[in-house]
Amino acid sequence: VPSRYAFRMATAEIASERAVGGATTFLAKLDTLAVAAAELSSIEFEDVVLSNEQQTFLYVTDVVTSSQHRRRGIANHLMDFLEDYACCNGKVTLWLHVKPENTQALAFYKNRGYTKPSFTEGMDLMRLEDNAE
Repeated sequence: VPSRYAFRMATAEIASERAVGGATTFLAKLDTLAVAAAELSSIEFEDVVLSNEQQTFLYVTDVVTSSQHRRRGIANHLMDFLEDYACCNGKVTLWLHVKPENTQALAFYKNRGYTKPSFTEGMDLMRLEDNAE
């Protein structure tokens, strides 16, 4: 089992690498304690969208809330911030994926108004799935 320090260093390294590609990481804090995190990225759309539409897409990745702080509205506030940030930066469509067995996450996003995409023409969905994992 890796130490917490090793885990934090690996996590910081991954975040730095993804930031170079244009990903932005967001933290929700209570006082000085980070209790939730999420990322917005266009990296997942590389070689996926076959038109200039890619410029309006961002992918929501790794939305997590610490187990001690769930069901307090923190993830909703974090998603509000991500959505506002995306909108203010000219992004009009947010994508994400949830494993079918993650019923809590499916309900969370459904309650926020997220739906399955109705437009996928001109998109390489297999590539998107590979890029997102």
